[in-house]
Amino acid sequence: MKNEISVEDFDRSLKESADQFFVIDLMSKEDFAANHIPGAINIPVEELNNRLAEIPKEKNIVVACRKGLMKSDLALQQLHQSGITNAQKLSGGTSAWIEHFKNNNS
Repeated sequence: MKNEISVEDFDRSLKESADQFFVIDLMSKEDFAANHIPGAINIPVEELNNRLAEIPKEKNIVVACRKGLMKSDLALQQLHQSGITNAQKLSGGTSAWIEHFKNNNS
């Protein structure tokens, strides 16, 4: 499994089998409240190691931060080190997701 999934591929995958995915939003609670991917669970990156038990290992894990950069990379590293290897980051993060839907639903 590659470490990154594009917004387009992720959107298509969710439409086909949303129940196969577990989306972790790594942003702060305040940022999450302002905007997030529907169905995402808010686990700020600094809490991730303490909340690993909440992550269903049988699902495809997608992590997202605002831009899909440092927080996502850090989260992937933490997940892989803890044995969760079926994790990917959302390319471009939540910002790219919001932009995708703005452009495709207007």
